[in-house]
Amino acid sequence: MKALKAGAVHMIDGVYAQCPYIAGPAKYRARSHLSMTENEGYFISCGEGGLAGTIYVAEGSGFSETDSLAWPSYATVAELRGLPPHCISVNELDPLRDEGLEHYRKLVAAGVSVYARTVNGSIHAGDSLMCAWCPEATTATIQDIKSFCDGVAVPSGKPTVGS
Repeated sequence: MKALKAGAVHMIDGVYAQCPYIAGPAKYRARSHLSMTENEGYFISCGEGGLAGTIYVAEGSGFSETDSLAWPSYATVAELRGLPPHCISVNELDPLRDEGLEHYRKLVAAGVSVYARTVNGSIHAGDSLMCAWCPEATTATIQDIKSFCDGVAVPSGKPTVGS
């Protein structure tokens, strides 16, 4: 969103958001999404999420608890229009699940090319952090990331960062 505001969104080919933490500390304190209650303590807790979120809104950060650049869940549909393609990947047993799916729905409403996936039966980032225990989920996530990247591959002749 910052690149969009700065006129530099053309430099971003796509966004693959895995377990996006975008609701912010106020929504974690309020337990504003069902997944924050039903999945509390399955590896991570809302208390930890709220505490971690205070880093973004610490004194001198320039962000508030409702700043959409720090916490995209506060973004309006209008603020999301014009963003590059997205994938929102969430885990079924993750307190962050519903904020990611809510963001997906806003991106759809904004006309952004986006798809969502839910890794069923997995905790927060289980498909990335628990590779030995769920190799099928890990393989599926790796394949999905590759497929997404292949789909937003840089066309020949387009400048890339550093060129």
